[in-house]
Amino acid sequence: MSNVLYRNFTLDMPLADRAEGSWIWDQNGKKYLDMSGGAFVNALGHGRKDLIQRIADRMKKLSYVNGWHFTSSPMEEYAQKILSYAPKGFSHVGLLSSGSEAVEAAIKIVRQSFCEEGKTKKHKVIARSPGYHGNVGMAFAASARKNYKKYFAPYISDVAFVSAPLEGQIGEKINFAEELENKIIELGPETVSTFIIETIMGSSGACSVPPQNYFASVVAVCKKYDIKIIADEVACGAGRTGEYFACQHFNFVPDVIVMGKGVNAGLIPTSVLLVSEEIISKIKKGSGGFMHHQTYMHSPMMAACALEVLLEIEKENLISKVEEDGIFLGELLKKELLTLPHVGRVSGKGFFWGVTVVKDKSKKSFFPAEEKIVMKLFKKSKERGLVLWPVTGEEESLQSDAFVLAPPYTMSRAEMQEGVQKLKETLSF
Repeated sequence: MSNVLYRNFTLDMPLADRAEGSWIWDQNGKKYLDMSGGAFVNALGHGRKDLIQRIADRMKKLSYVNGWHFTSSPMEEYAQKILSYAPKGFSHVGLLSSGSEAVEAAIKIVRQSFCEEGKTKKHKVIARSPGYHGNVGMAFAASARKNYKKYFAPYISDVAFVSAPLEGQIGEKINFAEELENKIIELGPETVSTFIIETIMGSSGACSVPPQNYFASVVAVCKKYDIKIIADEVACGAGRTGEYFACQHFNFVPDVIVMGKGVNAGLIPTSVLLVSEEIISKIKKGSGGFMHHQTYMHSPMMAACALEVLLEIEKENLISKVEEDGIFLGELLKKELLTLPHVGRVSGKGFFWGVTVVKDKSKKSFFPAEEKIVMKLFKKSKERGLVLWPVTGEEESLQSDAFVLAPPYTMSRAEMQEGVQKLKETLSF
């Protein structure tokens, strides 16, 4: 019996002993292929002693100062480096400890910028369903997770929802721009501040890639009513899709971008907030500062981690590798899995792929929630030495049962083939 407060009390988890590259070994010597990078985090592979040493060397010189007192070389260097990758118009970078915190800060800075110019009624947030943005405050409120809200609804602020574009499902028949505009009018355009979206959906949408014209249409609506767009790239950013920012696939320039996970490669909890100069200039002209601060915000320790991870991605040319090998992985998944009776679709981009589990392909119907089909298959995959990210669907919703694959950018094609074969065996039932 473990005394650790884990997410699931019923899972019999092996004790991880060591890890290297794409592999994890438990205390009994059994090896597991990490096809999900944990929670889409481990971008550079396990056991990167050289990378860890470089971060440690920076930390030996300066590990912590507070943003009220000092800036630091790692923070300044990282801000300049990541902005060199960002779409035009971004000017400021903040670091926090998790994706949830970055989303929270993003929603707040948009709200504050409107207040600075006297538009104090603008506070309402529109998000998408299905969708997920985190587990705290407004990030949690903006997440369309009915099973969570069953318990915590009394603590959750009101957020309005519109449909998310899901590949191969009924969402493709929706005029998303029209639905968004109707929701804005319903709420009152003078009261809406923010539209928050996952650029490429994560677990809630099994890595659905939106139609190419989706962003142009919703951006036009938001500009019409002076609403800022937050692009949540916590899961899909930092090179995971074959561009450093997923929005670059679509020539989509949001007002704020948040990232996490791959930014830190699983080494030190770190997330990133990038803000446009348009928003920053309003605050500079007004109160002169962002009314949000946390203990580790802008920590040189986190900056050292994010900087060295980005420099390593750059040094190894991993974004190009993900772009090229992502095509190979996607084609392999479709070839091997789409013929199976219970695989409804395979969707994604780069090293970010979702495999949807269905009960009946022709009807696009899912297994009843009480069957817990994904958790049963998840157990089977672990027995085969394969680590995946399980997505448990909600009955009578658009959210489906699925697995997400988000392997380390360094994974070889031979390892991908081995992983897909193990997944095929798992899903053959």
